[in-house]
Amino acid sequence: MQNLREYADSFRNSDKTGEPQGFFALRAIGDNLNVMARRNGDGSIRVSVSIRGDENWFVQNRIDAADPVGSKARLRQLFSAWDPSLIAMLDATDDRVVPRPILATPLDVRWKTQPDVTLLGDAAHLMAPTGDGANQAMLDGAILGTSIAETLEARKPLSEAVCAYEAEMFPRASAIAAESRRMEELGIASDAARNLVAMLASVDSP
Repeated sequence: MQNLREYADSFRNSDKTGEPQGFFALRAIGDNLNVMARRNGDGSIRVSVSIRGDENWFVQNRIDAADPVGSKARLRQLFSAWDPSLIAMLDATDDRVVPRPILATPLDVRWKTQPDVTLLGDAAHLMAPTGDGANQAMLDGAILGTSIAETLEARKPLSEAVCAYEAEMFPRASAIAAESRRMEELGIASDAARNLVAMLASVDSP
């Protein structure tokens, strides 16, 4: 059995039609499941599996980092009806399982402004990992930093900088988090592939 590093190297050197060449990412979705493989800079491949379930799903289904072999076998059963090439990719992974629940703060989260402390990034607006969280964290920092600099230059209380930052951040982050939640709902669904095709078809061509 190849490990995933060897599996990745075989892609680099293969000339078989249809096999990915060089760096790549692969994603397969459907049946409330999602499997993604992404090639890293060192040539290894990281495989992640997403499953729709409640907060107790890992415990109920005995997915435990302390039992990677058993956990892998139980995860594999979820994909028993999937294409053999995807199952082979799961089989090729190292015997290491890292369960991670996907959490998010409520879209309407707010707090009473404090004069000398605030929150940024995931601490302020944890959202589904659809590509926006880090961007919003950096934007938070830029906006708060600018607000602080302008407030200090005007010799105004620091609390005004915090108020200005939070007034801008709350609606912006809430809108982005709502879109992230929508993308998560579309991507981990019984008809996720159909959802993705419909979404792409709705995008205007350049």
